[in-house]
Amino acid sequence: MQKCTIKEDDIWQIFVQLCSAIYYIHVEKHIVHRDLSPANIMISSNNIIKLIDFGLAKTLENDVKVMQSVVGTIAYSCPEILQGQGYTEKADLWSIGCILYELMMLKPPFSAGNPLTVAKKVRLSYSRIR
Repeated sequence: MQKCTIKEDDIWQIFVQLCSAIYYIHVEKHIVHRDLSPANIMISSNNIIKLIDFGLAKTLENDVKVMQSVVGTIAYSCPEILQGQGYTEKADLWSIGCILYELMMLKPPFSAGNPLTVAKKVRLSYSRIR
């Protein structure tokens, strides 16, 4: 059985494009995606990415800096979302880190038999790095 890998140059190319796309939606369009996961990123054969599924996205209002709704794919959601706390556009940055991990390791950063256990693993990892 041959192990599948992604070339490091390809990972960096995808990651830089993803960061540029997030910068654009955050800074230029004032939108938070809130459901970034590998399932919501299309990659062409020449590694051009497209963000998709803006169904949970939220426009940042000038007077509202913190969101509170629980949304997104659990394994890529930031701890604040999973704990029902307020969060900002930085929630998308947590998701990008999870996606980068998966690109490098070829497995999600958090996995378990059920969503509650995945959420617990995310929260525990966050408490370790604080």
